[in-house]
Amino acid sequence: MNAECGELSTFMAELQEFEPYAYFDKHMDCIRVKLADCSVTERRMNRIFTMLVPNDSAMGDKAVGVTIKGVAHLFDRCGLPMVGIVSLASIIDAIVKCFRDASAVRIQEEMATAISKLQVNFDDAEVVAA
Repeated sequence: MNAECGELSTFMAELQEFEPYAYFDKHMDCIRVKLADCSVTERRMNRIFTMLVPNDSAMGDKAVGVTIKGVAHLFDRCGLPMVGIVSLASIIDAIVKCFRDASAVRIQEEMATAISKLQVNFDDAEVVAA
């Protein structure tokens, strides 16, 4: 049993601290954003946004992430480029301007500070850390 505990200790020591992230999932045509290292429940807000809220009630019901669906269509309608590295805040701002409703505004307001440094890399469809 000590060998197993030693292996677990080594594994845990190698883990890196969680960092918020945003990435474009090209296979599902969505942008996935996670701001906290916690289990979540997905709440569909409208046809574009699904908000991630923490399962732990002590964390409240403030968004700890979001999924933006139908990115190719949204970017076409909003005139956004799907190339290069794009600021997540500018993506959400543009979507809110094109498809303004109470849910979109709530997500924009709740996540404004947390997403200010996140970017989405459309060239490699991978995470670009803050």
